[in-house]
Amino acid sequence: MKFSHPDFPESFISRIQSQLGSGSELFFESLQNESPVSVRINPEKKITLGDSIIPWCSTGFYLDKRPSFTLDPLFHAGCYYVQEASSMFLEQVFLQLGLSEKKLLILDACAAPAGKSTHVASLMSEESLLVSNEVIASRIPVLKENIIKWGNANVLITNNDPSAFSSLENLFDVILVDAPCSGEGLFRKDKNAVEEWSDSNCELCSLRQQRILTSLLPALKQGGYLIYCTCTYNPKENEENIKWMTENFEIECVELSLKDEWGIKTVREDKALGYSFLSHQAKGEGFFISVLQKKQGDDSFQKMKSKTTHFSQLNKKFEQLNSWIGNNTSYSLVHKNEIIVALHKEWIDTIKFLGLHLHLIHSGTCIAEMKRDKAIPSHEFAMSTLLNKNCFPQHELDHEHALKYLRKEDFKIDLPEKGFVLITHQQHPLGWINHLGNRFNNYYPSSWKIRMK
Repeated sequence: MKFSHPDFPESFISRIQSQLGSGSELFFESLQNESPVSVRINPEKKITLGDSIIPWCSTGFYLDKRPSFTLDPLFHAGCYYVQEASSMFLEQVFLQLGLSEKKLLILDACAAPAGKSTHVASLMSEESLLVSNEVIASRIPVLKENIIKWGNANVLITNNDPSAFSSLENLFDVILVDAPCSGEGLFRKDKNAVEEWSDSNCELCSLRQQRILTSLLPALKQGGYLIYCTCTYNPKENEENIKWMTENFEIECVELSLKDEWGIKTVREDKALGYSFLSHQAKGEGFFISVLQKKQGDDSFQKMKSKTTHFSQLNKKFEQLNSWIGNNTSYSLVHKNEIIVALHKEWIDTIKFLGLHLHLIHSGTCIAEMKRDKAIPSHEFAMSTLLNKNCFPQHELDHEHALKYLRKEDFKIDLPEKGFVLITHQQHPLGWINHLGNRFNNYYPSSWKIRMK
């Protein structure tokens, strides 16, 4: 039976009918329903939120209804990330391949707005380093904001075209490509995705994805894993691209274990293997993911040491700042221009190396800014899991006053001491104030402040 619907292009409908056969009617019915609302909890900033757990992600939860996240102070504290449930399947990749137990250098090649990057930051070991790259410069601010709120110090942010990574041969243990795609999986939640869809755009997306993959594969080590995913149902962008990779490169698909009750479809075509989330079978939006392992290349790091560096050793008179991070011996405090940054000791040479070859936007955690020989604690540090809260006076705000703080509105605070005070809500840091006695200066970033009333 031929199906038609005014919301969807006829060629899209025809292709889905060909793909799904008798299941296409249930599929199109599901697109008339509301999208599930889901969040992923930051395991380093534990809170209770959600009504039922997402079965393939231990930190993911469905919500019965969509609240106003903008008006929740815990959202601004980085306690959770609002993310589509299907995308959280990334946890299964890390768990089933044992990636969470290893020291890895990981690249998220198409990172903004940071859904996958914040998830990887939670899944990887404390000894691993993540490079979150975004090619579109205008998307860097939201990527940086979300990374900072999540609070992991072992994340770098770069702004490069995928071609910039081709010369970094055999460097990364894992490369994640959440590829720009035709966005069919977003049809029921984003009308713009429907309006922008066309057969020709699907073809362009497939070619763009192949260019991205071709540029990135040299940077993957022998035995390293490529995680490829899209938010579309289109075979040209999914299994056909996987097949193209297995036919043109020394790389092969890795099989993952699924549970029947998850409702995830296994897709096989010759040597191609992937997993498809269909909105009438799995509780989530459209999503495709495949994992491949590189079989050819070098398995050793490049030489990392370089004569050029933009870091300098911390001045001895500021060594007491080590107590701010609980004297954590895994990290070094270094000067970077006028700021003090915490970097994981084992990755400093790698960070220097990457800084020479890539447009490095952000590295480590900014602890403080130097002003007239005084260390002013940074907002980034307030969000960081490195923060030793015992080093600072704290002031807890209720929901009403927390929103006033996040809006940078005036209100009164009665405090016994002057100086920098850590503002919290439900014991989770929101940022700093400088208490001057009869008033205070609000150090919450102006560009981040809540504008919704």
